[in-house]
Amino acid sequence: MKQSLVLIMLEGTIGPCCFFLKLRYDAGLEEVSAENWTLNCPPCARQSDGSSCGIYVLKFAENWLNGKSLLFRWNQMEIFSARKSLAIYMVSTAKNTEPSNINMTTKTNDKTQEDEVFCVCKEADNGKLYWQCIWCDEWFHPSCIKRDDVESSPNPFYCDECLDINLRSWDVINYFDDEDEDSETFAINSSAALSKMKDAYKICYKITTSTASKSKMEWLQSHLRFVDGKRILCNGYGFGVFTQQALFNVKRNLMKHFFEKKSCVSVQGTVPQMANEKMIRAFQEDGYLASEYVSNVLLEEALKKIMQLVFGISYKVSHGYLKITVSNSMNRSVNKALEIREKIKARIQRNK
Repeated sequence: MKQSLVLIMLEGTIGPCCFFLKLRYDAGLEEVSAENWTLNCPPCARQSDGSSCGIYVLKFAENWLNGKSLLFRWNQMEIFSARKSLAIYMVSTAKNTEPSNINMTTKTNDKTQEDEVFCVCKEADNGKLYWQCIWCDEWFHPSCIKRDDVESSPNPFYCDECLDINLRSWDVINYFDDEDEDSETFAINSSAALSKMKDAYKICYKITTSTASKSKMEWLQSHLRFVDGKRILCNGYGFGVFTQQALFNVKRNLMKHFFEKKSCVSVQGTVPQMANEKMIRAFQEDGYLASEYVSNVLLEEALKKIMQLVFGISYKVSHGYLKITVSNSMNRSVNKALEIREKIKARIQRNK
């Protein structure tokens, strides 16, 4: 007979819990073997400090037993109020006095937590998948913020507004004093590219913090292929659209924020924002792989994002223009770019 066990924990810790149940069964402490447990990991609130574990566990238990949502918000005053209520109950019980019924549901602005709405859709908890922003503590349906419901939660996850705030301090540098050469014959020069660099940072941050093993998001596909060991030829990507100075500036700014050297003289390093455990291990084993990842995956997606914003075109159309000059030879890519750059610029401006 199957037994049900509710786990209030991250999905990645289910395996250790199963092992723990197996050990207890083998030691004769459980009558039911681990494979006969049904493990349930419902979406739940997360504490914002390191000292409120116990009161949160009790609140989870209360809500679960009463059929209420585990997605609740507690500020520090509400946590204090719940602790005080619990203390009064425990003290009155210890003195053998008649305790009042304990209830850790608090009210704010005369509105109970059960009336709360979540996400940009402003709906009450309906059992759908939620992600919680670690900055504002708000809950979001992935599909409501243009993400895929099959994805596991990013690590960390920031909503768009909070991500903008956290990336505000990331600088954008033009590494050239002079204007771009042949600026008039290319579609995008350094000035245009760097004006959209913060948006490029944003999409690259979402890519590196993704924990997904699959997704329908177009901008995650090159990352997922790289994770699976499928390298894509990117020599010359964007050469017919961006000036060489613009390409250098975009790549250099990405390397500044998404690549961390092992030492000041080393060309080996890692991607500090990387959340995918397989890639973290790969970077540790091969220090040159992180630079390749930034140069291929992040640079490619950054160029597409910049081009989309500059010309107001789709992801697919921008990729079509950017890949025209890709070849096995860097020299061949440069020569091809010089031949078709003006045609590409005219076509983009005509069709945008």
